[in-house]
Amino acid sequence: MEQVKQGALASAKDLGSRVNALRAKLDLKPYSEPAKRGWKKLADEELKLQADWEAKNPPAGKPEPRRREKKVVEQGVRETVDPALLQLDVPETIRATSERLLMHVHRTDPGDKRTVGLMYGTIVELVKQKFPKAETTIECLRWYAVHMREEGKRLPQKRPRPSVRG
Repeated sequence: MEQVKQGALASAKDLGSRVNALRAKLDLKPYSEPAKRGWKKLADEELKLQADWEAKNPPAGKPEPRRREKKVVEQGVRETVDPALLQLDVPETIRATSERLLMHVHRTDPGDKRTVGLMYGTIVELVKQKFPKAETTIECLRWYAVHMREEGKRLPQKRPRPSVRG
């Protein structure tokens, strides 16, 4: 699949042709005029179709080399984050990146076996790392999470909170 350089946005026409190519690979009917669907809908659909394609056709050959993990520090709490979570080469909106990071299961709590997501502060830092001009806050992430739950999306069952020392 043709990749878009970081920082560059594809036109709706280019994005539509890539979506139609993915739809053809997945034996789905292509859109007759994909550009009319709008850039955001096409970008979201491209990510979904690409994930579906990769799930059905795992890459053969050598496994991807392990990347060195970065430590994200928030008020004395260290959280190890895989740099692949940022997906710097994938064109997506701030909201799509935030929602993807909100749904990411970081680990499972050994005590109660519940899924644990990333701290909100960590997600804000990762979003700002990918989009330096973003004004995303913890409150924005909480708003996204509430609306994602209303849409029926599954989020991790709990999130760590930074320790408060007084």
